[in-house]
Amino acid sequence: MKLFFAYLACALVWGTTWFAIRVCIGDPGFSTFQAAAMRFSVAALVLWAVVTIANRKKTFSAATLLSTAQAGLVNGCSYALVYKGEESINGGIAAIIFSTLPIFTALVSFVFRIEPLKKHQIIGALLGMLGVFCIFYNQFSLSNENGIGALMLFVAVLSSAIYSALLKRSAKDQDVVTTVALFCSFTALTLWGLTLLTGDKMVFPQDVRPWLALFYLAIFGSVVTFLCYVYLIKTVSLMVSSTLVFIQPVIALVVDLLWEDKHALDGAFFLGAGVIAMAILVSLLPKIEKQKKGKHGRARFTKGPMP
Repeated sequence: MKLFFAYLACALVWGTTWFAIRVCIGDPGFSTFQAAAMRFSVAALVLWAVVTIANRKKTFSAATLLSTAQAGLVNGCSYALVYKGEESINGGIAAIIFSTLPIFTALVSFVFRIEPLKKHQIIGALLGMLGVFCIFYNQFSLSNENGIGALMLFVAVLSSAIYSALLKRSAKDQDVVTTVALFCSFTALTLWGLTLLTGDKMVFPQDVRPWLALFYLAIFGSVVTFLCYVYLIKTVSLMVSSTLVFIQPVIALVVDLLWEDKHALDGAFFLGAGVIAMAILVSLLPKIEKQKKGKHGRARFTKGPMP
């Protein structure tokens, strides 16, 4: 049950962050890199407060600290690319590009030998990409102006697969809250470094909406979701956790419909949503079957990564 709620929390909240990012960096909002840096700085402060108040474990081995620092560095670069890419890429193209995450995750898992790949995982990944494309196919048009933004998002997808692998390795046998606090701290440092290197100006908008978006992204989009995400990747395989990118576009589209009135839920949306549901079922079915067999005594279910 904890896994279900952790998965659901990540899907629901991250599905709304695309809209929140646009509010945060849109006119009149924060400058791009500054917004990302402030988001993870606030998240890190909140997490370290929780670590201190709850007296969580604060000791790490040198190898774990290094791996977490690397994950934070890569994550900072990934979010910098996401925020920058959102300046020129619409949500539909972003969703299609990010639906490739399971494929990149499969490649990273193979290269780093983190976990074995199964045929049903690849089939599920391809089905999920097809479902996302069905939903957003009418928005898939690239011009010279947003081609660079699309390239940024592809690099961000690869970076996401890499930081997830590093985080899975560093979070093993470590306290989740302290791991995420370290991770967000290194991410914030990376983003502040990029802010200084690029000369991104500091902006403090008078409009309340960018501030509300910033704190929503920090508390819910970073603290809550990364706590849930680290719990997920410690418990299930990276390939299963990467299926989150199939649900997020569906939620993002509904959010856009409610708040921006840009889209209508047509037949393609429901077809794509059905294909996505099938993709997730294909990815999770072997695990469900194992649990059923364990309950009936035909096979013992052992807690660990999903196949």
